[in-house]
Amino acid sequence: MTDKTSGGFAGFDFSSAQVTNESLAELPLPMLPGAPVLLVAPATEANKSYFEARLKISNRMKRAMGPNTEITAGAISTNRDQDRKLYGQFIVRGWPKPPVDTKGQPVEFSRDRAIELINAIPDWVFDDISAFCREPANFLDQPIDSDGIAGN
Repeated sequence: MTDKTSGGFAGFDFSSAQVTNESLAELPLPMLPGAPVLLVAPATEANKSYFEARLKISNRMKRAMGPNTEITAGAISTNRDQDRKLYGQFIVRGWPKPPVDTKGQPVEFSRDRAIELINAIPDWVFDDISAFCREPANFLDQPIDSDGIAGN
């Protein structure tokens, strides 16, 4: 078994590249009223609770669809709706800058309010949140500079 902390290489320390369930990132949403900032966890295998729930849903959907089912816009929409539930439960952990309600008042964070927010935002905004949370590099202390990587 490979030691994931060292990456299996003697003399190297890759601990700064580890993403865990405790890794968090701030995600500004300037396109929403009040320009809230969400505190989010990774939507990757590193977030065990999210990942296990996502696998259960995926397996259930796979069985329901059958082997010869084509992917449709409706199936993608259903998948997004399932992800919204999971993001409200397992991904959004707070908001350093809260969203505002219809009266312009800041909304206090709670799990229920996070679920409400995620369910209320437009699909394209949720897709942006989802893309951000699926990228492990967004949860590193020091982002990777791809221009400085040899071979690129």
